[in-house]
Amino acid sequence: IPFLDRGTPIYFRGVSVGEVQGKTLDANKDPVLNVLIDKDFAPNVRSNARFWALPAASVKVGAGMMRLDLPGLKALILGGIAMDFFGEPGEPVQDNEVFDLSDSESSARAVGPPITITFKDGLGLSPGITELRFLGMPVGLVESAVTDDGEQKVVTTARLMHGYENLQKAGASFTLVRPRISMEGISGLETLIGGVFINCAPGSGDKVQDHFEGRTIDADGLDGAG
Repeated sequence: IPFLDRGTPIYFRGVSVGEVQGKTLDANKDPVLNVLIDKDFAPNVRSNARFWALPAASVKVGAGMMRLDLPGLKALILGGIAMDFFGEPGEPVQDNEVFDLSDSESSARAVGPPITITFKDGLGLSPGITELRFLGMPVGLVESAVTDDGEQKVVTTARLMHGYENLQKAGASFTLVRPRISMEGISGLETLIGGVFINCAPGSGDKVQDHFEGRTIDADGLDGAG
């Protein structure tokens, strides 16, 4: 977090509610930000609050859409931190409570327990970037991806957003979608612009699982090499 320092603003749903007072190191030599939340907004800091870094400016591009996000003039210069809680508000917290800082809103929203999804290959998978989607909407994020040399597979760890617990039930499916490039052209422009993604379909069973076997297809629906 080199761009976050003293004076960095903190936002709650678009409203400036405090700022960073200083930056230190903890016992493990990891950076720690000391923040002060304005008295009027302190009750909004709940036990399930999530914090994530805001870049000074970001450009979002998608099908038929291009948007430039500028959190505010001060954040444009200093960067910023956003704060919110998802789902029902938790209990109010006391002073000196410690929270983790997520890299992005997507990772902050992915608060579910970790699930593992194995694929035959991980071509295009990017931890912290590759989204899990349901009906075209982001519902989670890939946290890590490592190879399993013994089984010749890629083991992916992901987390789902609040409210999508049905995607962890027995029978749920996870499909890695990649663009298809052939002599006839390219299909799946969405995957070229936004990157590959994992398409999710809910299961019908009652049992909750934390491990799934994924499959891979090209964006036009044909089975891919993976």
